[in-house]
Amino acid sequence: MSQNFRGFLQQMQGCAVSVVTWDHARLLGTLAAVADDCIRMTGVVLQDSHEAGGWSDRLLIEDLLEDRGNQWPEIIIQRNLISTVTMVSDIMRPDPVAPLGREDSSDGLENSTAAQGHELDTIVQHASDHSETVRLEIGSAVLNALQMANERLLKFRIKDRITATRVDLEKTLGFQLQPFRIQSSSSVPSDQFRVLIHGIEVGRGTIIPGKILAIVQEKTTMPPGGIETIEPVYGLPAAWIEPDQHQQAVDMGSTVVDAMSVIATMLEYHVKRHAKELLTYEAVSAAVDELRESHPITLANLIPHPVSLRSLFEVLRGLVGEGVVIRHILPILESVGRHVEHCESMPLLISRVRSDIPLIICGPHLDDSGRLPVFVVEKEVAQEVFPDQPELQTSDSSLLTIFFDEIRKLKKPLNLTRPPILVVPHSKRERIRTHCRSTFEDLVVLTPSEIPSHVRLDVIGTIGPEIFGHLPSQLEESPETITEFWQRKPR
Repeated sequence: MSQNFRGFLQQMQGCAVSVVTWDHARLLGTLAAVADDCIRMTGVVLQDSHEAGGWSDRLLIEDLLEDRGNQWPEIIIQRNLISTVTMVSDIMRPDPVAPLGREDSSDGLENSTAAQGHELDTIVQHASDHSETVRLEIGSAVLNALQMANERLLKFRIKDRITATRVDLEKTLGFQLQPFRIQSSSSVPSDQFRVLIHGIEVGRGTIIPGKILAIVQEKTTMPPGGIETIEPVYGLPAAWIEPDQHQQAVDMGSTVVDAMSVIATMLEYHVKRHAKELLTYEAVSAAVDELRESHPITLANLIPHPVSLRSLFEVLRGLVGEGVVIRHILPILESVGRHVEHCESMPLLISRVRSDIPLIICGPHLDDSGRLPVFVVEKEVAQEVFPDQPELQTSDSSLLTIFFDEIRKLKKPLNLTRPPILVVPHSKRERIRTHCRSTFEDLVVLTPSEIPSHVRLDVIGTIGPEIFGHLPSQLEESPETITEFWQRKPR
């Protein structure tokens, strides 16, 4: 890139720009950084269509967020692909990944050179030790290494990367999160980082500055010369290797990530794990206020009577606790309005609501072909392990052990990219979910009434009475639709 052109672009750094590529595709975003051979844009929207195989195949896209349509949090464009660059506005665009309706949504990190190596006490102006929800504390050596890597590779600043992670989580969970607090802390060893939720540490990891992490399936495929370790989130065997070993590790079957990705993965994991505790009345109230503008008649007939904000909050909290995305709150609210006056308990109300929103529950779990991969628990097994008789409410521990072992056997040979789904009889769902929660943290437990009638199933395993030495069940092994399992409506 010529010095004149680079200087011209640097004058527009931080402004909204329109970039046209050599084959006439147009990109609108914020010009975040300029280097000799490329530029970095954030909050990028594709304005014009393009043919497959064109410029986009040669873009380096970092941290592509799912379900964002033609929008990316960050892209890097090579100089030889750029035709023209036009400044759209001389005003700095707002945080490109911040959701609408939030005045101060950036996740704060003191970024001045003078502040490096010191405790960062005032990070987000409105956040304090009493009000903050999620805090990331980073050791000094890790912080310095991340800042050096960001400058060298034109990747996200730490603040940008954490903000993008939070926005991705908001899309996954379906509700707004308070900005995360990022803090360099002397209480954390210099080569470590930790995640705190409501002031309590929930996860911690170690980073070796200057190296990248190669995650392997078996120790026998460990890249040579690496420092063996355990991946801090999922406990997989891994090794810290030199950056120039990246391709070698990939060729050996490793998944290779940088230090910032290790931190973001742990942050994402624990926020999802504690999502139920992070849902607030403010977030629910804000969602209701948006609905009040778009659906005033519905809201006038439902809130505050028969549905109180408290009842809606408790239902949403129960759904979030089981991994249900509550982004589309209107059908949930309408379902609560139908059942709230006829349900004597909150668990029963949540159960009724779940049966009304099968598409919301199952949608995120469908595979690329629109099928739902499931394990099926047959009625005989559910009845034997979780009997109805009051005197037998505490399940036999030996039967539970056999039941859990069978789930492990079914999961082991599978390389599932989504949480495994257990389909169980309606009357047993709550008890099975409660017992499985501590052993299989990511297990999704559904009933036939919670699966849309048009969804075709991919039955990847069946747990039948033969696991106890009984005669095999007469149930078909691979029905195409859920209607071939059991009666759909709950009792």
